Amino acid sequence: MPAHDTSSVSDSTPLSQPVVIYTRVSTENQVGGRFDSCESQAAVCREQIERHSHEGWHEVACLTDAAYSGGTMERPGIKTLKRMIEAGEVKIVLIYKLERVLRSTDEWVPFRAFLKKHGCRLESATEDLSESTPSGRLKNNLMMSFSQYERENTAEKTSQKMLQQAKRGLWNGGQVPFGYNYDKNTQTLHVHPEEAKIVRRIFEQAARMVSLTDLANDLNAEGLRTKERVWARRDGTQTVVGGCKFRSDGLRLLLKNPIYRGSVKFAGNHFAGKHEAVVTADLWDKA
Repeated sequence: MPAHDTSSVSDSTPLSQPVVIYTRVSTENQVGGRFDSCESQAAVCREQIERHSHEGWHEVACLTDAAYSGGTMERPGIKTLKRMIEAGEVKIVLIYKLERVLRSTDEWVPFRAFLKKHGCRLESATEDLSESTPSGRLKNNLMMSFSQYERENTAEKTSQKMLQQAKRGLWNGGQVPFGYNYDKNTQTLHVHPEEAKIVRRIFEQAARMVSLTDLANDLNAEGLRTKERVWARRDGTQTVVGGCKFRSDGLRLLLKNPIYRGSVKFAGNHFAGKHEAVVTADLWDKA
């Protein structure tokens, strides 16, 4: 019997194409429930993987950076992605849109070179990111430039809004300072009587040159703790922060906060606040 020639038989099995899905949102409010949430982005990407499954596409990981800006690559998910790429575990990085992975022209060129060096390519579930032609590369560069413009424009508008808030004497948000409660309706801070007593004690002791380490130890020995805050997310989950022991570095930051003397600070400028001061300006200066 003549030997069977296997050289003419083609292998129809597609090459393995390990895919990592990467999602990102810039605020906690986008984490769940919205059309552009991390979950929604991942769902669209998985549909794309299914459409290309005959080409060997298969998901090996889904990395998420929730509440991170696209203006920098210093993100936990991106760092993990880079390690996987360097280890040869990824052939395709799949994103919802180009702006989800980056919104900085300065970071775009090095990242693109990094992918090429390791034989990895970037794919979008909603955009054509082909870089096989000069026009394709130009289009991606223009998309990245516009994305950076939008990010910078939004940041400028936010900065102007915060400046106007400060000029009106309104607190600009963040973690509610120990010694106060925040009224969302009036957008003002109101003194928390019990916490305010502790704040005044801290300032008085500091003005008497008491060591902040000793002061923190005394407060902790009495069972006193920092403000406990509950952050509610759109996806229904909650995160509890604070409620910890006092530390000298935390007390130092408290003593430097002009909010306690009735002022609000923005971009190095101080404005008279609409909220009630917890300590006098004289005591604040001495502490």
